[in-house]
Amino acid sequence: PGPKQDPAAVATRVAPLTQNNKKLGKQAATMIVDVESGETLYDDDGSLQLIPASTNKIPTAVAALRMMGPNKTLQTRVTRAGNDVFLIGGRDPFLAER
Repeated sequence: PGPKQDPAAVATRVAPLTQNNKKLGKQAATMIVDVESGETLYDDDGSLQLIPASTNKIPTAVAALRMMGPNKTLQTRVTRAGNDVFLIGGRDPFLAER
């Protein structure tokens, strides 16, 4: 068992992240639950039934973890041109590198 989490401390860290989406007019819902105790640590419209965003990230992350291991680090460069910010990844996004 990990250390007990303080719901107020979780809210202090998470709320600014979730509120940014709402400021941009995006509909968002967030609920964080302690897996061991079942205690709700943070709930911001968590009961709303929304289509999950970017669910493909989950199987991609699992495949990357399985194929490359937990100690692998992928490099991403950040560049800017005027007001545009670009993330430039590397390696093989299909995890098919030979």
